[in-house]
Amino acid sequence: MKKTDLKSCPDWLLKADTLDEDVEMDYGGIIIWKGGIWEDGTWEDGVWEDGVWEAGIWKDGTWEKGIWKAGYKRIGQCKWRCYYNAVSGYIWIGYMEKTIKDWDLFFESDEVLKTPRDTYEFFKIHQSYLVAKAAMEAEIKYGCY
Repeated sequence: MKKTDLKSCPDWLLKADTLDEDVEMDYGGIIIWKGGIWEDGTWEDGVWEDGVWEAGIWKDGTWEKGIWKAGYKRIGQCKWRCYYNAVSGYIWIGYMEKTIKDWDLFFESDEVLKTPRDTYEFFKIHQSYLVAKAAMEAEIKYGCY
């Protein structure tokens, strides 16, 4: 069914740019994407069963199958948003977007952006980056992006 036909459709889904979407909502309020094209927007949570992802930000949920063309996938557990995009080759942490090479240079340097380096929060930021880097490199290696 169309997202506009869902009772209590979440705002994030209504605001997204979609084409020929087929969505359902289970009894717990979980969105289930059955098919169609996600052109842009932020996927907050739910189950992606099939369809084409063209662009946008993936925050959370279960990806089962479909075609991923572009967009950012959220990953990591730190105070800043941490997204990556294997197609473009960029990782975005907070307000900064860099390539793996540039992030590696940053983490090897003494440069401070907002978070002091000798803190637990900076450790979590670095760990989130390493997870994003490993996920992106695996997607590139196995052609899963």
